[in-house]
Amino acid sequence: MVCTDSATPVAGNSSSVTEKEPRDSNFAPCPNAVSTTGVLQRLLLAVYKGVCRTGLMSTRLGRGVFLAAYERYKGIWDADHLEALSKLVPPGATVIDVGANVGFYTRRFAEWVRPGGEVIAIEPEEVNFASLKRVIARRGLMNVLGVQAVASETAGSLYLQKNPFHPADHRIAETNGLAASGRGDKTAPCQGNCVKVKAVTIDGLLRERGWPKVSLIKIDVQGAEERVLRGAMGALRELRPAVFMEVDEAALRAMGSSAESVLELMVSCRYQPHRIVNRGPVRVSKAESARLCSSGTYVDLLFLPLE
Repeated sequence: MVCTDSATPVAGNSSSVTEKEPRDSNFAPCPNAVSTTGVLQRLLLAVYKGVCRTGLMSTRLGRGVFLAAYERYKGIWDADHLEALSKLVPPGATVIDVGANVGFYTRRFAEWVRPGGEVIAIEPEEVNFASLKRVIARRGLMNVLGVQAVASETAGSLYLQKNPFHPADHRIAETNGLAASGRGDKTAPCQGNCVKVKAVTIDGLLRERGWPKVSLIKIDVQGAEERVLRGAMGALRELRPAVFMEVDEAALRAMGSSAESVLELMVSCRYQPHRIVNRGPVRVSKAESARLCSSGTYVDLLFLPLE
């Protein structure tokens, strides 16, 4: 399934890229900087794993300390992303946060869309979702709809493989020899800590809410990004939101997908990939995006609709 060139952008979408996409050779390559963030993440995850083995993370104090440290870490390392994305979200808009985790982005989205806007925050894992609900309640975010589910290409139920040593690495998996989607996908098999969860589609959620104007979809789902997108084709064709997405080649391949497949899908829907550099979007070609995604670590890409 791909989008067609007949898709018509919604009038007044300030995030649209007005010029036609040039050939790959016309793009300046985006340098692949050493990932200080990746090194820090590995260090922090090693510490987290060690603390988990002590049982401290199962206590209220331990969880509270972790959440405070996570908020601080994200606030520093995602500052460029936050500033760039805030310019794409006008008051009154709808934002969809797929893989909301404990609500770092959700609560900021909720502030940006006021007054009159809404955030749909989708998170399947029960501990993370409980933290997300507490954030929503504590901050009085009445404009946030929390949905405990995975987002995929079809609604129903799927299986979630929980990672006890990585709070943001829970992912769709197969069970009993059958892929979670029931379509024979090359999804990693469930191993141990695997639970059945509700599955929704972005298009289904938007249809239930009367197709509100969506300005941004954020997706961070550990390799299931293509599945999320295939459940959002109506939104991509008709509403033309910006899409901010983590693209991880290894995680995608574990799901039977690839960075190339995700990029091809977005380009077919007339979206242009960008990196966020110095708090603003910088266009990169599909070829350059594919090269960055094959560098051995994940890449955060912002897709803006072409007019």
